[in-house]
Amino acid sequence: SQSRIQSFWQSSGFSLNDLIKADLIDSTFSNEFDWLFDTPKVEQSTSQTKENHSPHPDPQLVKLLKSANDQGTTITDPEIITYIREHMDPSEKFYIRNIVLSYLEACLINRGLQKKIQEDIAKKRMTVLKEIIDHKLEAEIQAVYAIQNFVTKLEHPPSKIQRQLFI
Repeated sequence: SQSRIQSFWQSSGFSLNDLIKADLIDSTFSNEFDWLFDTPKVEQSTSQTKENHSPHPDPQLVKLLKSANDQGTTITDPEIITYIREHMDPSEKFYIRNIVLSYLEACLINRGLQKKIQEDIAKKRMTVLKEIIDHKLEAEIQAVYAIQNFVTKLEHPPSKIQRQLFI
């Protein structure tokens, strides 16, 4: 059924840009597949949202993490950790993955077709991840899953990115 396909699509966390080159997607094509991004009727009635079905970066957390490079508006790591504790629920299934994906998204830069990790942000904000993960085995495993998901979505970028993330 259409609602099952929507659920599967949304739980994958993919967008059309992940599957097809952006320059090949015109408005007609996009309009044809808009229904994939609508909330399925079954899901509406159970009041579950996409956030419960797949890991995703938190847009506000991404902004906070990126602020490491903003002149004069740098948010401190303790402020970011406070944001996480106040706005994200550790009992959520994808709590750690969402934080790690937010961190990775904040570190990513696009240079033409090549994607790279901004090492300065990655290094400055690693303390946030260390504080949240805190040497807990399950949290470390979830972090690895998030990194795998991220690397897969980037279509396996140069291995240097992966080495940076695991060090």
